[in-house]
Amino acid sequence: MRRLRHVSRRLSALAAIGVVASVIAGVTGCSAGLGTVYPSQVEDAIHVAELSVARARARDLSLAAQAALAAAEVKLAEAKQALADEDGLAAHAAAQQARVQAESAISLDAQSDAYQQLIRDEAERHDANAAALASARAEAENTRHAAEAIQRELKALRDQLSGFRTSANDVVGQKQAAERRTRELERDLSASRQSIRRMTELLEAARADQIATQRQVASLAEKVQGAAASMDEARRREREAEAEKQRARELAQAYTQRIQTAGRETARDQALAKARAEARPAAPTISPDTVRRAGSTLKGWKDAWAGKDIARHLTYYLTGAEGERITIRGGQETRTRLTHAQLLSAIRASDPAGWDERVKRTTTYAVGSNVVAEIPYQRRSGSSALYEFWIRKAFWDRRGSDWRIVREEWRYYDEVPQFTDR
Repeated sequence: MRRLRHVSRRLSALAAIGVVASVIAGVTGCSAGLGTVYPSQVEDAIHVAELSVARARARDLSLAAQAALAAAEVKLAEAKQALADEDGLAAHAAAQQARVQAESAISLDAQSDAYQQLIRDEAERHDANAAALASARAEAENTRHAAEAIQRELKALRDQLSGFRTSANDVVGQKQAAERRTRELERDLSASRQSIRRMTELLEAARADQIATQRQVASLAEKVQGAAASMDEARRREREAEAEKQRARELAQAYTQRIQTAGRETARDQALAKARAEARPAAPTISPDTVRRAGSTLKGWKDAWAGKDIARHLTYYLTGAEGERITIRGGQETRTRLTHAQLLSAIRASDPAGWDERVKRTTTYAVGSNVVAEIPYQRRSGSSALYEFWIRKAFWDRRGSDWRIVREEWRYYDEVPQFTDR
């Protein structure tokens, strides 16, 4: 039983080391493309890692969890050293690894405690069965000794009976007395035999129970090992799948907080007012009634986007339609021309679920011979989008009885670090 406990602890330790190794690989892979990181972000990451390590130190960790905590302390020291060396990326990555390893130590400790308690319970049952088996064996041995003593006494009485037969005068009385004694001894012997049989049955039952208990312990050890391996694999896959998504979500939350703190709303409104004031749209050459008749086509285009039907959404674009992407930061514009292929690829890569349409501000008007649909969007809470506001301005031209988009202009409003602007 002690060997089983020792093996179980070694398996738990190996599983923990596997978890830590997979986490280090996942976090290191994500940090390679970070680019510029602000000192405040590095300091915050190191502070969070220190809190996680301190929380893990406060627990009475198991062997497996101690290995993860030791790795976390090493990574925390590396993060502080990298910060002292002014290597922000390395410090940020090492701090994240230290935090994840410290939390893994706490999780592994809780799981190890549950497994060890389960094994201890089975060991106690095994010890109780072994004690009962030993008691049954001792009682059976005592009964056997008593039966042997009775048999020896019976033999002595029979010998006396055989000697009494040589004397005719005392034979009858001694014989009757001897027969009575013999019958009593035979009853005692029969009772002893029955007791021996009962003790033998108890002994066999105890042996069978012991074998069953050993099999249950072995099966439980296999289940514990399988559960630990399955849990490690599931965590590895989950962390690999969520690593990039979590990174984008954290960046988006950090950008939102920075925008709210710095008062970017005023800068964005000023930039939007400036862009509208400087625009010199061509005088309309189509009537307001023509603009209204194009409304049903524009609605179908908007509905396809809202319904995430990108294939139908793209059917409203004329072959050869081009676009322009304008990024506005602090009132400064950066323009990028989009070919037809680039425009369609950018539409396919966009996620309609990440944006809320600000319906009350949607406008439709005429510019020259085109109908322009201008739709502002705001990033939804929890979305991984890197910009706060997005305005789509689609220029529609009539081709026969149909209206098709000939050009589309996208405006993004946000303060986004260069390394995340793709």
